Amino acid sequence: MNEKDSPTFDFDEQEQTVGFLEGSSIRTETIDLNALGDMTASGSFDLSGVKTSALGKLLNALPIPALIISRSYQIVFANKPSGGLSGKSENAYGHGFSTLFSPGDSADHARSLVGSVFSDRRTKVAETVLEINKERIWGRVHFLSIRLGGDRAVLMLVEDLTPQKKQLLLKKKHEAELQKAHDELERRVKERTTELRESETRYRTLFDESMEGIFITTTQGEILDANPSFLSMFGYEKKEMIGMDISVTYVDPEDRRTFRKEIEKNGSVKNYPLKLRRKDGSEMDCTVTATIRRDKDLTIVGYQGIMREVTDQIQAEKRIREQNQFLNSLLESVTHPFYVLDAKNYKVLLANSAARRTFSVDGLTCYSLTHGRNEPCDRSEYPCPLEEVKKTGKPVTVEHTHYDRSGAPRDVEIFAYPILDDDGQVSRIIEYAVDLSERKRTEKALKESEERMRLVIESSPVGIAIVQDGKCLFVNPNFAKMFGYDSAENLVGLPAEALVAAEERNAVVRHMGGVTKGKLSRSFELPGKKSNQELFQASMWLTSIDYKGKPSLLWFAIDISQEKALRSQLLQAQKMEAIGTLAGGIAHDFNNLLTVILGFSEILLMDRKEGDQDYADLLKIVQAARNGADLVRRILTFSRKLETRLRPIDLNYEVKQAQKLLNRTIPKMIEIEIALDANLKKINGDPGQIEQILLNLAVNAQHAMPEGGRLLIETKTLYLDDLYCQTQVDVSPGEYALLMVSDTGFGIEKHVLEHIFEPFYTTKKPGEGTGLGLAMVFGIIKSHSGHVTCYSEPGVGTTFKIYFPVIRMPGKSDLDILPAIPASGTETVLLVDDEEFVRDLGRKILSRAGYHVITACNGIEAIDTYRANKDQISLVLLDIIMPHMSGQQCLEELLKIDPNVQVIVASGFSVDDLAKRDIEARVSGFVSKPYRMTEMLKVVRDVLDAVK
Repeated sequence: MNEKDSPTFDFDEQEQTVGFLEGSSIRTETIDLNALGDMTASGSFDLSGVKTSALGKLLNALPIPALIISRSYQIVFANKPSGGLSGKSENAYGHGFSTLFSPGDSADHARSLVGSVFSDRRTKVAETVLEINKERIWGRVHFLSIRLGGDRAVLMLVEDLTPQKKQLLLKKKHEAELQKAHDELERRVKERTTELRESETRYRTLFDESMEGIFITTTQGEILDANPSFLSMFGYEKKEMIGMDISVTYVDPEDRRTFRKEIEKNGSVKNYPLKLRRKDGSEMDCTVTATIRRDKDLTIVGYQGIMREVTDQIQAEKRIREQNQFLNSLLESVTHPFYVLDAKNYKVLLANSAARRTFSVDGLTCYSLTHGRNEPCDRSEYPCPLEEVKKTGKPVTVEHTHYDRSGAPRDVEIFAYPILDDDGQVSRIIEYAVDLSERKRTEKALKESEERMRLVIESSPVGIAIVQDGKCLFVNPNFAKMFGYDSAENLVGLPAEALVAAEERNAVVRHMGGVTKGKLSRSFELPGKKSNQELFQASMWLTSIDYKGKPSLLWFAIDISQEKALRSQLLQAQKMEAIGTLAGGIAHDFNNLLTVILGFSEILLMDRKEGDQDYADLLKIVQAARNGADLVRRILTFSRKLETRLRPIDLNYEVKQAQKLLNRTIPKMIEIEIALDANLKKINGDPGQIEQILLNLAVNAQHAMPEGGRLLIETKTLYLDDLYCQTQVDVSPGEYALLMVSDTGFGIEKHVLEHIFEPFYTTKKPGEGTGLGLAMVFGIIKSHSGHVTCYSEPGVGTTFKIYFPVIRMPGKSDLDILPAIPASGTETVLLVDDEEFVRDLGRKILSRAGYHVITACNGIEAIDTYRANKDQISLVLLDIIMPHMSGQQCLEELLKIDPNVQVIVASGFSVDDLAKRDIEARVSGFVSKPYRMTEMLKVVRDVLDAVK
């Protein structure tokens, strides 16, 4: 073993183990030898008294070196076998114990190991190299904490493992010598059986001092005698083992029966393998060489023999087998031809499967293997790698032409490595050949892959950049385009933080630093800055990579300006929808209150004459209620819950009609202009509501131009394509009629522009506006399936663009205006409404007209009432919005009872298109809320008359 092969210690703090190779730790506390009075000279002494003590004699009797080390790391005792470590055991006294180890790490670690035993008092075991008379041995060293009198010391026990280590190389020789020793021992045992009877002293000396375990048992297995090595092997004391049944040491009891059969059959066994168990329960592998014992009558009375533990040997053999299997597997797993050649005669000593598959190995020479030749190559065309290695003694790499089994040439690259003998001469050569055609195919595939990657990166719609040391090292074309640069080269070398808004540069630097340190991907949104200083919304993603051997960042960027605008529109639409739902709910309840106020006021007014004391007051109540109803209609218009009566209309005509009204109402200092498309297509619309849009926008424009200005109303037909619709929420591609209203007023601030369509939102002073004008405009446009945008700049003006879908199919005509003609009758009417005041009002209106009225407060009660009185009930007046059971569900149940039932639906809300078509097909009429007496009586009378 040379110097560089010397092992070192390995210390594992977590397991509290110290060792090299198979080192271990035993959790044993300090051994207190003060408790063993009979082991000392006087029962208590210090370290200086060990030599003459019984303990010293006991340690001298040990077959292995035993030393005691003081706290100053000096050897204070060394038994006789320790002389092998330092010439004479006496020479060790007073010297540092670390001189026993190889200088350097082994000695330092040994000293550290003893220190840890003093520190934690736990036994340490290590395998290392020690000096024996200037020669090295491989020893297993045990360090045990002991207490002697008032002193603590470390007991160092050394097992010589050198034979076990060397046995792997000297296995055959060792086995022969061991067998010879066994045979000799067996012969000597037989010859000395008689002598031992004559000289028990000499027998006991040989028996007790033998390094191998010797035992004597009865045929039943009772242990009659066992030497110290046998006792030590199993961990028992002699008093425990004598008389014990040896069967308890067998791991498998069946092995005991098999052993008896074998030895009694042949009279002896040699190296018989057994699996045995120590006292502590651990298992070990052993071999037994034993003979039978006979009495004077030649009757078998027992067995005697030698027991050896071969656990380490078996494990070593197992490791050798595993290493051989691993090497064979490794060799066979090499996909390239691999072979070992004899440097003298070119013979193939070893070849893997890849070599045998590719080349013929029948000739057993390298030239027959790779060239199919019967003689060495002339080396005229290619250099011979074997000769090159022999010449230089160094590895070589050459390109060559080999021929496979079919004789086809194969360009290969040969890697040759020398194996030197003890004299330093090249004795063997390892070669393996790499098929260059495979490498060329790989290189071609790599180039194609790189080309594909280049195409993907260059054509990617996502901006891609590589940032190194804070600067752009590479960018793809889309990244350059996104940031407004003509070419990618213009970005190379530019600091990454220069590509974002100035106020966000620190954030980008922080993100880049976090990704570089933490190796984590990170995404964020920041305003990007183009080369012309224009800002845009960008989504960015950073991830850490290694580029050209340096840590770098891969930067992805996407322009999300359009997506962010869409998101803002969506949130605004959702907010408007929520506000509309809230406003509609409030308006519904308010509508019921107005129904009661207006209805009862009209009834009271009918009983008064003009000039009566309270006639004028009632008239004011009626007018106020109608104004309230008009306010409710505005709210319902915004929430799109008011019935819209659409028909084909000419938008140009409606603009002209509105212009006449505006000329009379808008101050003269405001110039009104119209620019109409002569070929404008018709739309489905409600003329009154279109007029309401124009009036509200004109009034807003008037307020924005207190000193005068210009109001422009334009129309045109245009097509909204997919590209435009992708930037807008809830807009479908198609042909639209555009109504555009512009003014030259003072404009709208950006923070106000986001709220202009919200109900009750106004920038006017208290008392100057309700905040419902633009909200109503928004509701009317949505009820026409339209779309509205507003652009405004402070000091420049405001433009509203309203898009109405052009007609795709004929629309419905306007309903005839109901004449205010009172009607009366005597039929029975079932009035269904969840509001008590509304039911009372309806009953009074119908009763005053002569009708008999039955009421129900909900749908369930209405069904029960109709089922009980269907023969008397001529008509059902049904509220469409009710709790528990909706009016539509109630209608379905009434039709199940009587398919010919006459039903008039009453509601202040519009009904969605699907529900409306379904209801219209099954009811006889509609009445709007709040009730207008003449309208209600007219519809009731018309339905009843139609039945007749």
